[in-house]
This record gives sequence, structure tokens and C-alpha cells, in this order.
Amino acid sequence: MSIVFRLKNLFLDGKLDKLYKYIAIFFVATCYIATLFYGGKVLELTKYLLFQIIFIYFQGRFIFRLLKLKFQGASKVAICYGFGIAATIIEYLLFFTINHKSGVLYIGAAFAIIEVGFYYKEFKNSKSIIPIEFTKIPPEIWFIFCVLFFITFFGFVLGNPLPDEIGRMKYNQDLLWSIGNTEALLRQFPPTDPRMVGIPFIYHCFLNVHLAVMSFITKINPTVLFFKYSIGGKLFFLVTATYAFGEKFFNNKNKGVILTWVYFFTNCASMYLAFSRGFGVFLNSNFKHLTDNPFGLELSMALLMTFSIILMDIFREDKIEINNVAASVMLFFALSGTKGPLALMIVLVLFAVYVLKIILRKRDNRILILTVVFSSIFFVIFNLVLSSGSSDLNFKLGYIVSATLIGQKITSLGVGDNIKEILNIAAIPLHYFLYLPFASIPFIVWFVGKVKRIKDTRNIEFFIGGYVIVGCICAYIFQHYGHSEIYFIMAAIPFMELCALDWVFKNHKSLKKIGVAFIIMTFVIASITTVYITVHQFKKGVHNVKYIIKRYNYEKTPYVNAITKYEYEAMKWLEKNTDYEDIIAGDRHYYTEKNTDIASRYFYYSAFSNRQFYLESWFYMYAPKDYKEEIKRRKKINDNIYDNNIDDYEILKEENIEYVVVSSYINADLELTKNYLEKVFENRDVKIYKVEN
Repeated sequence: MSIVFRLKNLFLDGKLDKLYKYIAIFFVATCYIATLFYGGKVLELTKYLLFQIIFIYFQGRFIFRLLKLKFQGASKVAICYGFGIAATIIEYLLFFTINHKSGVLYIGAAFAIIEVGFYYKEFKNSKSIIPIEFTKIPPEIWFIFCVLFFITFFGFVLGNPLPDEIGRMKYNQDLLWSIGNTEALLRQFPPTDPRMVGIPFIYHCFLNVHLAVMSFITKINPTVLFFKYSIGGKLFFLVTATYAFGEKFFNNKNKGVILTWVYFFTNCASMYLAFSRGFGVFLNSNFKHLTDNPFGLELSMALLMTFSIILMDIFREDKIEINNVAASVMLFFALSGTKGPLALMIVLVLFAVYVLKIILRKRDNRILILTVVFSSIFFVIFNLVLSSGSSDLNFKLGYIVSATLIGQKITSLGVGDNIKEILNIAAIPLHYFLYLPFASIPFIVWFVGKVKRIKDTRNIEFFIGGYVIVGCICAYIFQHYGHSEIYFIMAAIPFMELCALDWVFKNHKSLKKIGVAFIIMTFVIASITTVYITVHQFKKGVHNVKYIIKRYNYEKTPYVNAITKYEYEAMKWLEKNTDYEDIIAGDRHYYTEKNTDIASRYFYYSAFSNRQFYLESWFYMYAPKDYKEEIKRRKKINDNIYDNNIDDYEILKEENIEYVVVSSYINADLELTKNYLEKVFENRDVKIYKVEN
């Protein structure tokens, strides 16, 4: 273990700061040049960076000043950034609801300008070009951010070129779905589902709200914003929040750096098996979600850890400070609408801690007050954006194991289904260890130690340890479509790793050789898996760059779960030549050759046209269940359109359909012959008809 700590001193004692700086500059320069090669524009990138500075950081800094908070360094940076994001969400909800959209521009700019005035006074005293709190972030954290940005850039930006750049492109359905959600929120609030116009869209969509505000203010197209620019700000927030979370808990900068490294660069025990999939065979997709899949989890984890920083101060005070509570409320509000289950876990843990304190005869009414406050906020957010008729969680012990390499081995045994379920349940401890080998066992030892000395355990330790326990229990007892129950344990990962490191830091000198060997071995295994995932990310990006440069198969024809440059051209024609309010009928609904409801996830046309479709795809419908009958009705009308069976012009007008899109992949050689349909666009793969007024 002494060798490990000598290595720690080498990397953390400033000896490699210049190397970190040069590598970071190389990474940033490479990404900048590649962005321009991928069609990025200097003006757009400048506007994106200005939005991060003005409407997020300086607006958040103004709120930080108003609340008279006392945090410094990285904690201040993370909190200000979180406030800025929360502010854009709150301002959106206020001004878009009353249909005064420009309010998000004026109020955000006003707050930022006021803060710039205060900052100017600070600048005259410190002579620092950047806010002084940024100088407190260690070089190692800037280095980690640049490494992660480089990996993400290859896996996400270079891995997802636009169709006109590569000829034909496949995308993860969730990426397109997220773009469509952002576009729907740009049109109006409350939004309707762009894949099924008129049907309400209800989902924890605050990430898309934030992106909608960014697109509205910068005027960057939502698709371009999502694929080319959006990764930087959220990733910086997450890295800074992770470091600040560790530094605050340990009250030590080096330990905060170590937690940040462990959180991002240790994974499951897959090792080389992670290369082909891009994530672990034990369903640990944390690294992929934080880099290659920039959905709500990335932002919600940053908000969660920033919230926890403030919670530490609340617990350390003898009485509740209103400013700290107000700060935590603002972050909790943003978290609840970004990833609802993570916020609900906070409420459950706080309630459990309060009950436990009563049992220990150490009643703490601060915890009760916080539980009531956060429960009320979650209830409001749930009814505003979360409640829907979407697929619910079901109780099924050990379901998560079935999707892993362990589950595959159990399935291959050829035993009955009941025996398989029992074996999946029995394999839970094994899966828990293989899912996060470095932190899993040390966390258990840490937790047992806290239970033995429960009367001496601090409130923040109750909260952090409780969050891990709730996350693990929920992950192993629930079933959700697509194994989304994994989000519960992914939310617990940084807390589990923090507890594990806390135990290692305090006990490494007393460990026997076998204990030291075990910790080193699991760390190496977990790190090797991340290396293979990283290689997968680089391979995906390089593959697409090669195809773009060489123009391989640039004239590919339409295919399932893909869009050609000609289809993309047609969607861009719709975007430029139709109005936001126009409703489009389309004939592409499925992302596989099997036309089943579960395959109804073809979101390409609505996403790339930024227009509302009468009926594109319906499997992700997050709306009350009574709308399912409406989907059936629309299917019949839609099928009739493409069978040339609608003779009544009034039906199209009653449904407010303005344009009809015909795909040559779905309906080759189809010509719509009705005299009230005028062909207004045609290329190799798509025809577009306008319904006459």
C-alpha cells in the first residue's frame, strides 16, 4: 500500500502540473479543430460558451450572492453552476407558461449583468481575470475534465455525425427522442408530444427545458446544439461537483481528486468484455451514461452531489440556516424534474434517518423539516411533469441480474423458469461485487462499522450510507422496461465510492497484505474495464471520421433504424418551408423490420424536421393511458392515407394535417393521386405533398 501512496504523492503534489496543462491544451485544441471539421461554426461555439458564462455561471453567482452563502472554491463553482441551470428552468416555466418567451432572455441577462458589476469590484481588488473560486480548482481536476471531454467528444460528437456528413446514419433512439422533446418544449409549455401532436408530453424533462432555453437564447438549432456543443457545460459541472463533494466530505483536496478519479475511471469487472458493447457485461453503464449518453442522469448526478454539499453544511449547523435551505430547495427542484427517482430517494432516506434518530432517542427536527419541504416539492413536480400512464416499476427480486453475463450463464443451464429466478436472486451478492468491485466490499465494511458505532455516526454519514442502501435495494427488487431499475444503483455509485474511500483512507495502514492486494487488484480490474470502454468510444468516433473523409457508401439507400442524407434533406426542407404549427403525416413508424408496438421508435423525421407529426411512433408515449385509444384511431386514418383510401378531403382538414411525407423505403413508387394533394418536394428517398387549403 505504501507504493500506492507514493504514486498518489507523485500525481497529486504538483510535480506533473505542467504535463497536465500541456495534455489538456492538446485535447481541447483537437476537439475544437474536429468540431469545425464536423460542420461546427465558430460563431455558434462562441455563443454556446457565452451562454455558459452569462446565463448559467454569472446568473447563478448572482443568486449565490443574494443568498449570502459562504462556500468557497470548487463548492462555490458547483453551486453557482447548479443555481444557473435551475434558474433557466424556473424562468422557462414562468415565461413560457404565460407565453412571454423573451422573458427568459431579459431576466437572465439582467441577473448576469448585475453580477458582472459586483465582479468588476472584485476584479479591481484581486486583478484576477477569472473568478477567484476557479483558481482553487486543482490542476488534476482540470486534467480529468479534459480527458473526459476528449473521450466524450470521440464517443458522442464524432460518433454521431449528421446524415448529410456521412450519407446514412443510425442513432440511438433515445438521442432522437431527447432532441424531439427539446424542440417540443421550444414550441410551448405545457408541451405536446412531437411524435403524436396534440397528445400531452409528461416526463422528467428539465434537462430538455434547459437545452430549450439555451437554443432559444443562442438561436442554435436544437439538433446541432445537442450533438456538437452541449456536452462541455454539463460535463464540467459534473466533474466540478464530484470533486467538491469529495473535498467537502473529507475536508481534503487530494482526497477529493481521488474520489473524482475513482468515480469516473473505475467500473465493473467486465474488463475486455466491455470493448464490444461500450459498457459492462454486469450492466454497469455508468461511464457510458456520463459520456456517450448525455441524458438526464449526467445533469441529475451533478445536481445531486451539489445538493449533498449544501446538506453537509445544514447538518453541521446547530440550527437551520434559511439561506442554506433555500439553496438546497432550488437544487432539489431542478433535480426532481431532471431525474425524479433520484429526488424521491432523497426524501425516503431523510425520512428513514428521522425515524432512526427517534429510535436512538436523538430526535432531530431539522431532518423532519427538510423531509416535509422536499416531499412537498417532489409532489408538485410529480404532478407537473412526472405523472403519466407510462410503464411502471414492478416488484421482481433479482430481475437486474438476468440482463448480465451472470444471467446469461444461468439461462444457458437449461433449467426451468422458476429455478432461473431463484438462481438470479441467489446471484445478487455476486452481481453486487462484480458491478463495482473496487468499492462494493469496502462500503459494506464501512457500513457495518457505522452500524456498530451508530450513536457516534454523523447525520451526513446516515444520509450518504442510506442513499447507497436505498439505491441498491431498489435496483435489486424492482423490474422496469429496458432494465431502467439500474438507475437506482447508478445514482448510489459516488456515495458508495466515497464511503469505501473513507474506510480505505482510515484503515490502509492497519491492513494485512491480503487486504492490500485485494484493494489493488479490484482497483486495477475496475480501471481496465474503463480502458476498454474508452477504446470502444474512440473506435466509434474514428470509424465515422474515416467514413466521412473517404466518402464510403455515401449514396446508401434507406434502411431500418437509419436516415439517409436524402431523407435528412427532406426533413430540412420541412423545417425551412413550414410553420411550427403545421402538422405532418408520415409513414415511417418502426426501427426494425418487425412492425410491432415495441418497435415503434422511429423518431428521425420529427427530430430532424423540428416539426409535429400526426403519428410517427408511439411506444415511448408518456401520457395518460386513455390516449392509447386515440393512437388506435390515428393508426387507421394514417394507414388509409397511404393506401389512397381517403376520399374525403374533410377528414384531413379535421385532423389538421397540412403535409404528407412518403418514404420510398416504406412505400416504394407510391404516388398519392388525390386532386387536393400537391407534390411540393421530391428527391431520391422522399416525396412531400401539401394538402390544399
